[in-house]
Amino acid sequence: MFKKIKGQDRVIEMLEKAIEGRRVAQAYLFSGPKGVGKFTTALYFAMALNCRNEKKRRPCGECASCKKFLHFNHLDFSYLFPIPNMELKDDGTVGNPKFLKEYEAYLTNKKETPWKEFFFTTNSEIRRDSIRVLQNRLGMGTHEAIYRVCILEDADSMNNNTANAFLKTLEEPPANTVIILTTTQPERLLPTILSRCQEIHFHPINKSIIQEILQTEFMADANLASSLAKLVNGNLELAISLLDKSDSEARELAFKIVELIGLEKEEEFLNLLGTFKTGRNSAFMVELIANLSLLLSDVIMLKNHPEEVVIPANEEIYQKYYMINPSADDILIDVLPQLESMNQQARGKVNPQLIVIEIYNRITRRLYQG
Repeated sequence: MFKKIKGQDRVIEMLEKAIEGRRVAQAYLFSGPKGVGKFTTALYFAMALNCRNEKKRRPCGECASCKKFLHFNHLDFSYLFPIPNMELKDDGTVGNPKFLKEYEAYLTNKKETPWKEFFFTTNSEIRRDSIRVLQNRLGMGTHEAIYRVCILEDADSMNNNTANAFLKTLEEPPANTVIILTTTQPERLLPTILSRCQEIHFHPINKSIIQEILQTEFMADANLASSLAKLVNGNLELAISLLDKSDSEARELAFKIVELIGLEKEEEFLNLLGTFKTGRNSAFMVELIANLSLLLSDVIMLKNHPEEVVIPANEEIYQKYYMINPSADDILIDVLPQLESMNQQARGKVNPQLIVIEIYNRITRRLYQG
């Protein structure tokens, strides 16, 4: 199954050699950009460590152990990720069931459509009670695994108190236990945590690989696959998400912003800004900007290559841009690289409202004033 992970050959080779040479570290840090396969690699590594198939390349994905990992129900597998405050008790039961349905929906999404971003309706982080539950589980011994595995996804979401509590486990992990942390921002982790992990860096996925995956595995049109591969900066998950025809809030908001620019409805835009006050994390903003880039690329294509328009249903909106300014394509060609700089800002601690206002102003200023 390691073959399914594209664009990270060096990482896979390193992990396979560690298994073959029995030089498996007790703690790993998988760092790198979002959407490049860190979690999937961590999961497959856990499967490979415990795969029972002697005849096939591990992980086989077919033995009982592999299937349990794939369904997240292996007794010796712990998966921690940022969650709302569910008031977990020491045995893992939920004290506050308010967010239980969202928690279950997150896991379902992770198993079935992992490229889709899932957003909780309130702030989420890896919490201290989750670490306490993990520590209790690790103290019980293994059940059936060769290696017990714990994955902490987005480990940088731990606050200092939680990180210090987790550090105790990292300093003295039980025997035959492998802990894998994933992060896009290793600099936000405590130096003491970094020093106890073997860091493995993941690189952005090559455009040609993303295009190939979209065409061969998701049956995307060649023009669309090429356009998406150029837009997503090596983020395969985002490319697949943009390809998905089902509605998403980020896509709907992108449509609305493009429409309001074309209709010059500033008052409605100001009302729209109210939806960006809360619940808009960096991942949401990156998806929003990618959708905006895709739509504005369609406006450009409409003039000279209408056959390459990705979403023809919006052509009426696109035409309005040329009614405002016949040189709309040249203007947007200049604006698209600026959206990329906005994308970089969205990955940091910048107010989402300010990013959306800046995007709106840059486009309207050029479009209406020439």
